[in-house]
Amino acid sequence: MPPETASERLCDDCGSPLVGRFCHACGEDSQPPRRELKFLFADALDNIFSFTEHVPHTLRDLLLDPGRILRGLRDGDRKRYLSPFKLYVSASLVFFLFLGITGVSMMQFEVRRTDGPVVVSELADGTTEMKGFYIQARTLMPEDPATPHPEVAAALKNASKNLADEGNRAFLAALLLAVEKPQVINDDIATWAPRALWLLMPLYALMIWPLYGRSTLLADHFIFSLWGHTTLYLLMIGGALWNMAGPKIGLGLVLLAYQVYLTIGLKTYYGRSWFGAVVKGGLISAAYTAVWLGLSFVFFIWQALKFLPPDYFFTE
Repeated sequence: MPPETASERLCDDCGSPLVGRFCHACGEDSQPPRRELKFLFADALDNIFSFTEHVPHTLRDLLLDPGRILRGLRDGDRKRYLSPFKLYVSASLVFFLFLGITGVSMMQFEVRRTDGPVVVSELADGTTEMKGFYIQARTLMPEDPATPHPEVAAALKNASKNLADEGNRAFLAALLLAVEKPQVINDDIATWAPRALWLLMPLYALMIWPLYGRSTLLADHFIFSLWGHTTLYLLMIGGALWNMAGPKIGLGLVLLAYQVYLTIGLKTYYGRSWFGAVVKGGLISAAYTAVWLGLSFVFFIWQALKFLPPDYFFTE
Protein backbone atom coordinates (compact mmCIF):
# COMPACT_ATOMS: atom_id res chain seq x y z
CA MET A 1 0.00 0.00 0.00
CA PRO A 2 1.52 3.37 -0.96
CA PRO A 3 2.29 5.77 1.88
CA GLU A 4 -0.21 8.49 2.67
CA THR A 5 0.59 11.89 1.13
CA ALA A 6 -0.44 15.34 2.20
CA SER A 7 -3.18 15.41 -0.46
CA GLU A 8 -4.43 11.88 0.11
CA ARG A 9 -6.35 10.77 3.19
CA LEU A 10 -6.72 7.11 4.11
CA CYS A 11 -9.51 5.38 5.99
CA ASP A 12 -8.49 4.70 9.58
CA ASP A 13 -10.38 1.40 9.52
CA CYS A 14 -9.36 -0.29 6.23
CA GLY A 15 -6.66 1.98 4.75
CA SER A 16 -8.48 2.72 1.49
CA PRO A 17 -8.09 6.19 -0.03
CA LEU A 18 -10.88 8.55 1.02
CA VAL A 19 -12.93 10.60 -1.41
CA GLY A 20 -15.24 12.67 0.68
CA ARG A 21 -16.28 12.02 4.26
CA PHE A 22 -17.26 8.33 4.09
CA CYS A 23 -15.05 5.43 2.96
CA HIS A 24 -16.36 3.82 -0.26
CA ALA A 25 -14.86 0.44 0.77
CA CYS A 26 -16.13 -0.05 4.32
CA GLY A 27 -18.44 2.89 5.01
CA GLU A 28 -16.35 4.22 7.94
CA ASP A 29 -17.08 7.85 8.84
CA SER A 30 -13.85 9.85 8.73
CA GLN A 31 -15.37 12.50 10.99
CA PRO A 32 -17.06 10.69 13.89
CA PRO A 33 -19.38 12.84 15.99
CA ARG A 34 -17.79 14.46 19.03
CA ARG A 35 -19.05 13.09 22.33
CA GLU A 36 -20.48 15.54 24.82
CA LEU A 37 -19.70 15.39 28.52
CA LYS A 38 -23.09 13.90 29.35
CA PHE A 39 -22.30 10.85 27.18
CA LEU A 40 -18.98 10.31 28.96
CA PHE A 41 -20.76 10.51 32.32
CA ALA A 42 -23.43 8.02 31.23
CA ASP A 43 -20.73 5.69 29.88
CA ALA A 44 -18.86 5.82 33.20
CA LEU A 45 -22.01 4.98 35.15
CA ASP A 46 -22.83 2.13 32.82
CA ASN A 47 -19.34 0.60 33.00
CA ILE A 48 -18.97 0.93 36.76
CA PHE A 49 -22.50 0.14 37.87
CA SER A 50 -24.22 -1.24 34.72
CA PHE A 51 -26.47 1.67 35.57
CA THR A 52 -28.80 1.78 32.61
CA GLU A 53 -29.85 -1.88 32.72
CA HIS A 54 -29.30 -3.42 36.11
CA VAL A 55 -29.44 -0.90 38.93
CA PRO A 56 -33.24 -0.28 38.95
CA HIS A 57 -34.06 -4.01 39.19
CA THR A 58 -31.24 -4.61 41.69
CA LEU A 59 -32.27 -1.79 44.03
CA ARG A 60 -35.94 -2.71 43.88
CA ASP A 61 -35.37 -6.35 44.80
CA LEU A 62 -32.71 -5.48 47.41
CA LEU A 63 -35.40 -3.49 49.22
CA LEU A 64 -38.53 -5.51 48.47
CA ASP A 65 -37.59 -9.08 47.59
CA PRO A 66 -34.24 -10.18 49.10
CA GLY A 67 -34.94 -13.84 48.43
CA ARG A 68 -35.41 -13.26 44.72
CA ILE A 69 -32.22 -11.27 44.28
CA LEU A 70 -30.24 -13.81 46.31
CA ARG A 71 -31.40 -16.63 44.06
CA GLY A 72 -30.63 -14.48 41.03
CA LEU A 73 -27.11 -13.77 42.27
CA ARG A 74 -26.54 -17.47 42.96
CA ASP A 75 -27.90 -18.57 39.57
CA GLY A 76 -25.94 -15.92 37.65
CA ASP A 77 -28.90 -13.86 36.42
CA ARG A 78 -26.76 -11.11 34.90
CA LYS A 79 -29.51 -9.97 32.56
CA ARG A 80 -31.40 -8.62 35.55
CA TYR A 81 -28.94 -7.95 38.39
CA LEU A 82 -25.44 -6.69 38.97
CA SER A 83 -22.92 -9.47 39.55
CA PRO A 84 -22.26 -10.21 43.27
CA PHE A 85 -18.86 -8.51 43.31
CA LYS A 86 -20.02 -5.50 41.32
CA LEU A 87 -23.01 -5.20 43.64
CA TYR A 88 -20.76 -5.08 46.71
CA VAL A 89 -18.18 -2.72 45.18
CA SER A 90 -20.91 -0.34 43.99
CA ALA A 91 -22.60 -0.28 47.41
CA SER A 92 -19.33 0.32 49.28
CA LEU A 93 -18.34 3.09 46.86
CA VAL A 94 -21.70 4.82 47.26
CA PHE A 95 -21.56 4.46 51.06
CA PHE A 96 -18.11 5.99 51.56
CA LEU A 97 -18.84 8.68 48.97
CA PHE A 98 -21.98 9.49 50.96
CA LEU A 99 -19.91 9.83 54.16
CA GLY A 100 -17.46 12.16 52.44
CA ILE A 101 -20.13 14.40 50.94
CA THR A 102 -22.39 14.67 53.99
CA GLY A 103 -19.69 14.78 56.70
CA VAL A 104 -21.31 11.85 58.48
CA SER A 105 -18.98 9.88 60.75
CA MET A 106 -19.21 6.13 61.27
CA MET A 107 -18.19 6.55 64.92
CA GLN A 108 -17.30 9.46 67.18
CA PHE A 109 -17.40 10.19 70.88
CA GLU A 110 -19.08 13.08 72.65
CA VAL A 111 -18.33 14.25 76.20
CA ARG A 112 -21.38 14.85 78.41
CA ARG A 113 -20.74 16.82 81.61
CA THR A 114 -22.66 15.95 84.78
CA ASP A 115 -22.78 17.49 88.25
CA GLY A 116 -19.80 17.36 90.58
CA PRO A 117 -16.05 17.49 90.10
CA VAL A 118 -14.32 15.63 87.30
CA VAL A 119 -12.49 12.57 88.65
CA VAL A 120 -10.78 9.69 86.86
CA SER A 121 -9.40 7.08 89.25
CA GLU A 122 -8.42 3.44 89.45
CA LEU A 123 -10.36 1.19 91.86
CA ALA A 124 -8.93 -1.65 93.93
CA ASP A 125 -10.31 -4.28 91.57
CA GLY A 126 -8.37 -2.77 88.67
CA THR A 127 -11.31 -1.03 86.96
CA THR A 128 -11.44 2.66 86.10
CA GLU A 129 -14.00 5.03 87.63
CA MET A 130 -15.01 8.28 85.92
CA LYS A 131 -17.11 10.88 87.75
CA GLY A 132 -18.48 14.24 86.68
CA PHE A 133 -18.88 13.25 83.05
CA TYR A 134 -19.61 10.40 80.69
CA ILE A 135 -18.67 9.74 77.09
CA GLN A 136 -21.41 8.89 74.61
CA ALA A 137 -20.76 7.14 71.30
CA ARG A 138 -22.39 8.78 68.28
CA THR A 139 -22.80 6.55 65.24
CA LEU A 140 -23.77 7.56 61.70
CA MET A 141 -24.12 11.22 62.64
CA PRO A 142 -22.56 14.41 61.27
CA GLU A 143 -19.19 15.16 62.78
CA ASP A 144 -19.35 17.34 65.89
CA PRO A 145 -16.67 20.07 65.82
CA ALA A 146 -17.11 20.84 69.53
CA THR A 147 -14.04 20.36 71.72
CA PRO A 148 -14.29 18.42 74.98
CA HIS A 149 -14.60 20.20 78.31
CA PRO A 150 -11.07 21.25 79.36
CA GLU A 151 -11.43 19.67 82.82
CA VAL A 152 -12.42 16.34 81.25
CA ALA A 153 -9.53 16.43 78.78
CA ALA A 154 -7.07 17.26 81.55
CA ALA A 155 -8.39 14.46 83.80
CA LEU A 156 -8.20 11.87 81.02
CA LYS A 157 -4.69 12.99 80.07
CA ASN A 158 -3.44 12.86 83.64
CA ALA A 159 -4.99 9.44 84.31
CA SER A 160 -3.67 7.99 81.05
CA LYS A 161 -0.14 8.69 82.32
CA ASN A 162 -0.42 7.95 86.03
CA LEU A 163 -2.73 4.97 86.56
CA ALA A 164 -0.98 1.81 87.73
CA ASP A 165 -2.57 -0.61 85.27
CA GLU A 166 -1.05 -0.35 81.79
CA GLY A 167 -4.24 -1.55 80.11
CA ASN A 168 -6.26 1.20 81.80
CA ARG A 169 -3.69 3.79 80.72
CA ALA A 170 -3.89 2.58 77.12
CA PHE A 171 -7.68 2.64 77.17
CA LEU A 172 -7.82 6.19 78.55
CA ALA A 173 -5.19 7.39 76.07
CA ALA A 174 -7.29 6.01 73.21
CA LEU A 175 -10.40 7.60 74.72
CA LEU A 176 -8.64 10.95 75.01
CA LEU A 177 -7.60 10.75 71.38
CA ALA A 178 -11.16 9.87 70.34
CA VAL A 179 -12.66 12.95 72.00
CA GLU A 180 -9.84 15.37 71.16
CA LYS A 181 -9.04 14.34 67.58
CA PRO A 182 -12.09 12.61 66.11
CA GLN A 183 -11.13 13.54 62.54
CA VAL A 184 -7.88 11.59 62.83
CA ILE A 185 -9.79 8.47 63.81
CA ASN A 186 -12.49 9.05 61.20
CA ASP A 187 -9.86 9.24 58.46
CA ASP A 188 -8.32 5.96 59.58
CA ILE A 189 -11.76 4.32 59.81
CA ALA A 190 -12.49 5.41 56.23
CA THR A 191 -9.14 3.93 55.17
CA TRP A 192 -9.22 0.64 57.05
CA ALA A 193 -12.93 -0.25 57.24
CA PRO A 194 -13.23 -1.21 53.53
CA ARG A 195 -10.07 -3.33 53.80
CA ALA A 196 -11.34 -5.01 56.95
CA LEU A 197 -14.67 -5.78 55.31
CA TRP A 198 -12.96 -7.42 52.34
CA LEU A 199 -11.07 -9.66 54.76
CA LEU A 200 -14.10 -10.36 56.96
CA MET A 201 -16.49 -11.32 54.17
CA PRO A 202 -14.92 -14.79 53.84
CA LEU A 203 -15.14 -15.11 57.63
CA TYR A 204 -18.85 -14.25 57.46
CA ALA A 205 -19.30 -16.98 54.84
CA LEU A 206 -17.46 -19.47 57.07
CA MET A 207 -19.80 -18.57 59.95
CA ILE A 208 -22.75 -19.60 57.79
CA TRP A 209 -21.15 -22.81 56.50
CA PRO A 210 -21.49 -25.04 59.61
CA LEU A 211 -25.05 -23.79 60.25
CA TYR A 212 -26.34 -24.97 56.89
CA GLY A 213 -24.33 -28.10 56.35
CA ARG A 214 -21.27 -28.85 54.32
CA SER A 215 -23.34 -30.08 51.39
CA THR A 216 -23.89 -26.46 50.34
CA LEU A 217 -21.09 -24.97 48.26
CA LEU A 218 -18.89 -22.45 50.04
CA ALA A 219 -19.31 -20.18 47.01
CA ASP A 220 -23.04 -19.94 47.82
CA HIS A 221 -22.21 -18.74 51.33
CA PHE A 222 -19.79 -16.18 49.92
CA ILE A 223 -22.50 -14.83 47.60
CA PHE A 224 -24.77 -14.53 50.64
CA SER A 225 -21.99 -12.68 52.45
CA LEU A 226 -21.61 -10.20 49.58
CA TRP A 227 -25.37 -9.62 49.58
CA GLY A 228 -25.42 -9.19 53.38
CA HIS A 229 -22.68 -6.56 53.39
CA THR A 230 -24.28 -4.73 50.47
CA THR A 231 -27.57 -4.61 52.35
CA LEU A 232 -25.81 -3.32 55.47
CA TYR A 233 -24.13 -0.50 53.52
CA LEU A 234 -27.44 0.68 52.07
CA LEU A 235 -29.23 0.42 55.42
CA MET A 236 -26.47 2.50 57.06
CA ILE A 237 -27.06 5.24 54.49
CA GLY A 238 -30.74 5.16 55.44
CA GLY A 239 -29.86 5.24 59.15
CA ALA A 240 -27.59 8.25 58.66
CA LEU A 241 -30.31 10.11 56.75
CA TRP A 242 -32.74 9.31 59.57
CA ASN A 243 -30.31 10.72 62.14
CA MET A 244 -29.86 13.87 60.08
CA ALA A 245 -33.60 14.43 59.71
CA GLY A 246 -35.18 13.21 62.94
CA PRO A 247 -34.67 11.32 66.20
CA LYS A 248 -31.14 9.96 66.67
CA ILE A 249 -32.09 6.28 66.55
CA GLY A 250 -30.69 5.49 63.12
CA LEU A 251 -28.27 2.81 64.33
CA GLY A 252 -31.03 0.93 66.16
CA LEU A 253 -33.22 1.00 63.07
CA VAL A 254 -30.30 -0.21 60.93
CA LEU A 255 -29.60 -3.19 63.21
CA LEU A 256 -33.28 -4.12 63.47
CA ALA A 257 -33.87 -3.82 59.72
CA TYR A 258 -30.70 -5.77 58.95
CA GLN A 259 -31.77 -8.63 61.20
CA VAL A 260 -35.13 -8.76 59.44
CA TYR A 261 -33.47 -8.83 56.02
CA LEU A 262 -30.96 -11.42 57.22
CA THR A 263 -33.72 -13.70 58.49
CA ILE A 264 -35.73 -13.40 55.27
CA GLY A 265 -32.58 -13.96 53.22
CA LEU A 266 -31.60 -17.11 55.14
CA LYS A 267 -35.11 -18.55 54.86
CA THR A 268 -35.55 -17.93 51.15
CA TYR A 269 -31.96 -18.64 50.09
CA TYR A 270 -31.39 -21.87 52.00
CA GLY A 271 -35.01 -23.05 52.12
CA ARG A 272 -35.23 -24.10 55.76
CA SER A 273 -37.76 -23.26 58.49
CA TRP A 274 -38.52 -19.75 59.73
CA PHE A 275 -37.59 -20.79 63.27
CA GLY A 276 -34.20 -21.99 62.08
CA ALA A 277 -33.65 -18.79 60.12
CA VAL A 278 -34.41 -16.66 63.18
CA VAL A 279 -32.12 -18.66 65.48
CA LYS A 280 -29.26 -19.01 63.00
CA GLY A 281 -29.55 -15.38 61.98
CA GLY A 282 -29.20 -14.40 65.62
CA LEU A 283 -26.14 -16.61 66.04
CA ILE A 284 -24.49 -15.18 62.92
CA SER A 285 -25.12 -11.60 64.01
CA ALA A 286 -23.89 -12.26 67.56
CA ALA A 287 -20.68 -13.89 66.36
CA TYR A 288 -20.02 -11.16 63.79
CA THR A 289 -20.71 -8.42 66.33
CA ALA A 290 -18.22 -10.02 68.73
CA VAL A 291 -15.59 -9.99 65.98
CA TRP A 292 -16.22 -6.31 65.27
CA LEU A 293 -16.12 -5.36 68.96
CA GLY A 294 -12.77 -7.07 69.31
CA LEU A 295 -11.41 -5.36 66.21
CA SER A 296 -12.75 -1.99 67.41
CA PHE A 297 -10.96 -2.36 70.75
CA VAL A 298 -7.68 -3.23 69.01
CA PHE A 299 -8.20 -0.31 66.60
CA PHE A 300 -8.58 2.30 69.33
CA ILE A 301 -5.59 0.98 71.27
CA TRP A 302 -3.60 1.12 68.03
CA GLN A 303 -4.71 4.73 67.57
CA ALA A 304 -3.42 5.61 71.02
CA LEU A 305 -0.06 3.96 70.37
CA LYS A 306 0.16 5.58 66.94
CA PHE A 307 -0.11 9.16 68.13
CA LEU A 308 1.71 8.94 71.46
CA PRO A 309 5.47 9.06 72.02
CA PRO A 310 7.28 5.68 72.13
CA ASP A 311 8.07 5.95 75.85
CA TYR A 312 4.50 6.93 76.83
CA PHE A 313 3.67 3.64 78.55
CA PHE A 314 7.17 2.33 79.22
CA THR A 315 9.16 4.57 81.47
CA GLU A 316 12.07 3.80 83.76
